This record gives sequence, C-alpha cells and structure tokens, in this order.
Amino acid sequence: MKAIALLMPEEYLYAHRYFRPLITPNGDDTWMGIKFIVNPKAGNFDAVVVHQSTQSLDQSYTLCCPPTKTLLVLKEPPDILFLPEAYTSQFYCTLGQDKRVRSKKQIFSQAGHHWFVEVGIHETEVLNNQKTKLISAIVSNKTDTEGHRKRLRFVQKLKEHFADQLDWFGRGVRELEPRKLNGLLNYKYHIVLENGRWNDYWTEKLADSFVANCFPFYWGAPNIHQYFKPDQLRLIDIENIEASIQTIEQAISQNLYEVSQEAIANARAKVFDEYHPYQTYLNILNQLPASMPSQVTIRPHREFKYSFKARCQVKLQHYSKNLFQV
Repeated sequence: MKAIALLMPEEYLYAHRYFRPLITPNGDDTWMGIKFIVNPKAGNFDAVVVHQSTQSLDQSYTLCCPPTKTLLVLKEPPDILFLPEAYTSQFYCTLGQDKRVRSKKQIFSQAGHHWFVEVGIHETEVLNNQKTKLISAIVSNKTDTEGHRKRLRFVQKLKEHFADQLDWFGRGVRELEPRKLNGLLNYKYHIVLENGRWNDYWTEKLADSFVANCFPFYWGAPNIHQYFKPDQLRLIDIENIEASIQTIEQAISQNLYEVSQEAIANARAKVFDEYHPYQTYLNILNQLPASMPSQVTIRPHREFKYSFKARCQVKLQHYSKNLFQV
C-alpha cells in the first residue's frame, strides 16, 4: 500500500481524530487504497503533505520521499496567514489562494476543506429528515478582520429582518453544543458567509450546508460557480442587505429547498468525493513530476525569518486592520 505523510501541528490532532471516522470510509485515514500517516517520526513515503494553518508545526520532520512530491496546503486566506518565503520554498508545490507564496509550483484552487457537521461519508438516513425550521446561520462574533466585521454586521441585519425565522448560532452568540449538526439538521436553508472573498477560497462552511441537506445562501469565493452549479446555491452580497433579503425571500417563496433536492445531493456527492481533502491532495500529487526518493527535511515556519519586504507588508496589513477596526 502506498503511504503519504500528513504533517500538522499537535494542536490539530484532537480535531483530526474526531472527524476521521466521519470523513474516511473505514475511519482509518485510508483513501483510495492509500494510507495517510499523521506526523510520522521517520519512514519512507510516496509524498509529504503539510496541513498549514496559523499554527506552526511542533518540530522538524526528516522523511524519505521524492522531493517533487512535497505539498504545502494553505488552509487560511491571505489576510490571516502570511508565511516566510524561505519556509514555503521547502516545498515543491503549494496549494491555496495566496499569490504571494513562493515555491517551485503554485496551484491556486480550493484547499480540500472537509465538512465539520457530524455526518459520516456513507450516512444517508440523516439527510432525508423532515425539516421543521426555516433558516440558520453559524457566524461567530469575531472581528479580527474586515471580512469578520462585515459578515457580523450583515447577519445582525438579517436577524432584524427575519426575526424568529432565522436562528443564529456561533461562538459568542449562541453556542452549538454538543454537535455542529444541530445548527443545520432541521433547517431547510443555511446562510454561508466565508471569512473573506477570494477566488477559490471556500471552506467547510459551504460543505456543511450540502452535507446536512440545506440549501445555501452564499457569500465568499467570486468564482464559486467553477465548483458548484448555479442551481446548487444562491449568491448573496454582504455589501447589499436589501438585495440579499430579496434573494432569500424569493427562494423561500419558490420552495427552492424542496425543488433543489437533486441539486443539493449532487453537490454533496462532490464534497464527499472530488473535493474531499485526500482526493484533492492525490489529484495534485499525481500531476507533479516523479523523482528519486531522498531525505527531505521540513522545518516549522516559526524557525524562518521574514524578509524586510514581507515585514513591511505584515506591518501595513496590521496597521490597516487597526485603522478600520470597529
């Protein structure tokens, strides 16, 4: 069996173990006959993939693999994650939406975000429930970025308009315990607002809606229709509350949830297959050139310094964030 090393910070291991039984057929990190081994201390591998969020890897890893089969996957958008060039240059290929990243090959595409609702990849009975509620939104009260602040104001306006028809969940608002699925399972429609608006940047927020059999009203990636068809979601605009309310009300009046069951099912199938994180990684790794295996060392990004230009960019970004903080 082929094996791929999947590296991530120790902090993420709890979440990975929690979701593993849901996102893989046998609950064992095996996908299409290939074993993904998390944070191996040593060994020979067909490829190395690093799950990169804001947290750094906890240690360096020296593994044997083809140097051309090293992939850095950026899980956060450009205004949240900015990495030193010397760090990203360790990898043959990077996947994400940040055009500032430097490596031998960059692929700008969706980054393989799996769903967070507690539905197994082969479960279907939970999807055919009788929905008893209308609309839900899961949006925290975070205000770290301009995207966070805009979406918070937008949901506040939606809540004022739809009142009890809209149930608003999220950290600092109305906690979802014990399962995220509780915020979607009984709802026909779901408000999906990404952290920001970048091409190809869509996350579990949208995947959750399809997996829980909700029709999504979506704001995020401008090119989302490259991934999902127009009949699988409706676009809303956090800069235009009146038009967004009209879009939502029109969909409800047309019974779009009931009409769109086949479209939602087709989108869900893509989430479970084509856009599954492991399938996403394999599709990219299969495109990369072959090379002879050798010892490859991946160091954490905290061990690298930013260039002067990069430091200026980060300071400017922080200054702009503070300037427009509300």
